[in-house]
Amino acid sequence: MVYESSQPAAHVTVELESPGLGFDQSTVTDGDGKYRFTRVPPGGGYVLTAIRNGSAMDTRSGLVIHSGPRSISPPLRMEGQNAEPDTVRVYGRVFDAGGKPVAAVTVKLENEQLKIARGAVTGADGAYSFTHVPPAEGYHMSIIKNGTIASRTSVTVQPARVNPEQVVLLYLKPTPQ
Repeated sequence: MVYESSQPAAHVTVELESPGLGFDQSTVTDGDGKYRFTRVPPGGGYVLTAIRNGSAMDTRSGLVIHSGPRSISPPLRMEGQNAEPDTVRVYGRVFDAGGKPVAAVTVKLENEQLKIARGAVTGADGAYSFTHVPPAEGYHMSIIKNGTIASRTSVTVQPARVNPEQVVLLYLKPTPQ
């Protein structure tokens, strides 16, 4: 359900995506604020977003979809205080030392000051994506392979008015301990 001012919100776009699984589907709420997604593969790292007039009004990230009958909660809310109009999409690909895409590694995006810790798993083409990232300095991006940090870099995310999408290419290489 999507709510606005404690009432069901009709005709709101709702997007469900998991870049690591290559899943991205959107739908529109009905007159009762209800929405439905079909053929959603089980897994983690899902992001659920309510969008109105091209702006994300509420987002839930880090969702895990289990097999069998499933629903997503808590409900999305369209109140203005949840709006994140100035967020950025950070995406890219992970490559090995030979320049080939690396699949099935975890990419982490963290900002200790903002208390943000998000993860994605690269697809077959080495691609990852993080949506609705607040602009700030001090982000750390890590590539984790076989449970160990294989690479780490510092990133500044520019405001959306400067660049609504930011590409960060990452290279899998050992880091000095």
